[in-house]
Amino acid sequence: MLNRLKGVFKSFQQHNVKIAYQADATMAYIIRTEECTSCATCVQECPMDAIIENGKEKYIIISDLCTDCGSCADVCPEEAIRGS
Repeated sequence: MLNRLKGVFKSFQQHNVKIAYQADATMAYIIRTEECTSCATCVQECPMDAIIENGKEKYIIISDLCTDCGSCADVCPEEAIRGS
């Protein structure tokens, strides 16, 4: 799994992605980095610890851990987490 995460970060950096997106296209939620204020409310709310900081004060959802419960989207004050 660590190698997969490294690949996600590398791809994220190489392509200057505006939307932090996970490697698995079946994920139900994405974090829109242009709307995220890095308050970390979603990180605290996620029961699976599936949201991590990507090193630039923005967050991504790790598809292998996410259960698509929607808790993160429910608590985001900026509505930066949306269904894909």
